[in-house]
Amino acid sequence: MRSPSLLALATLAALVLYPAVSLWPYQWYAARFVANGAVPLPGGGVRFASPGIALADGAPVWLAPALATHRLELSLRVRSLAVEQSGPARILTFSTSPGDSNLMVGQDGADLVLRLRTPWTDQIGTIGDEPVARLPGLFRTPAWADLRITVEPGRLRIVAGDGPPLERPLPPLPLANWDPAQRLALGNEVTYNRPWLGEIRRAVASSGGRTADHADTGRLEFPSAFVITAEFPKLVPLRQLNARDAVLNVFFYLPLGFLLARLLGAGRGRRPSRVALGALLAVAAVSLSMEVLQIFLPRRFPSIDDLIFNSLGGGLGIGLALWAQRRRALREVLGP
Repeated sequence: MRSPSLLALATLAALVLYPAVSLWPYQWYAARFVANGAVPLPGGGVRFASPGIALADGAPVWLAPALATHRLELSLRVRSLAVEQSGPARILTFSTSPGDSNLMVGQDGADLVLRLRTPWTDQIGTIGDEPVARLPGLFRTPAWADLRITVEPGRLRIVAGDGPPLERPLPPLPLANWDPAQRLALGNEVTYNRPWLGEIRRAVASSGGRTADHADTGRLEFPSAFVITAEFPKLVPLRQLNARDAVLNVFFYLPLGFLLARLLGAGRGRRPSRVALGALLAVAAVSLSMEVLQIFLPRRFPSIDDLIFNSLGGGLGIGLALWAQRRRALREVLGP
């Protein structure tokens, strides 16, 4: 492929193909700037009649003993204001994003769902896309629901009101892979894009004698407004790295780097360092554009890790192109 016209055509085709593949499926979500709908209730608690969020004002006091003992008790008194909510809609979350969570209590349809990160689950606390526990139909009526959730070595136990307990097996050290840097929030994901409509009167968490009621409005922060997007980008690099995605990103962008380097280096007298820099900047620009656009795609998780490994793949392709160009130049000088 020595002809500049063929190189240009192949590169153009690649630049069309990459967005087509990277942005599939094409379900756009318009970002919205909204006022915080969280309203503190007299006597304690928070009402979410419209999308809002209440954020814990710091690291939970129970976190250190929970990580040391692998025991955590959570007592909730909640009621839903809408029978059908999805996302799942976050009642309580301890996370950094929808794709990186230690603990999530939410509403999926009319069901209560619990996601819990353990050595047996993925990084959002699910097993094969299913939550660790589900209570079907708990929110079919607007009645208050009292929940007691107990996490301990080897067992998860959930009791709703006077109903029979729901038990699930857990690893011997269920909180072994929790991320202590995550943040606790009520009524929404910490990235603002999984709002729940309802009321929370009690959200007491305890471990090792340390207890906090996260529905105590004196310990909560209420942002005045926020932007709701489909997904919030993962901005901390190489945190909870997905090795499979990293390898795929490298190989996916290698051909683009190769084609761009061949196209930019097609003329005579062009310095390899300038060709490499120009091609790498172009690859990074394409990758960055794809990650930014994924902010507005439901169920897609834009990540700085993707930008890093996409650029690495492009760099490998550029190196391969320059190596091939150098070998061809040597053959022309030395002969067959």
